[in-house]
Amino acid sequence: VECMLEGATEKFWLCKSPGCPAVTACLWTTLTGITKEDVIRALADPQERLSWDSASFRTYEVLRAANPEEPLSPEVLFCVLPVPLISDREMLQYRWQLPLPSGGWMMSMRSFED
Repeated sequence: VECMLEGATEKFWLCKSPGCPAVTACLWTTLTGITKEDVIRALADPQERLSWDSASFRTYEVLRAANPEEPLSPEVLFCVLPVPLISDREMLQYRWQLPLPSGGWMMSMRSFED
């Protein structure tokens, strides 16, 4: 685990193992002047996300919603990221959104395996 950023209101870690291509990134932040619900909508709602982050995503779609009866069931996302000088990168991802005991919120994403 390597801490890449450690500030008073934000922290960012990368977790990786030698010889393993998988990398896990974790961002923790405290925001003021905005509600948790607005942050969730800005990051998780495809239409809202594309309204401010269209440079990062050509496409950002929820293909399958989470099962409301099963809190740990993932959503399925389809994203297209622009990649300069080569073809755009298409990704299928699982996404989990969970409330945290502290009152915070967690979003975790994992790509499908090839």
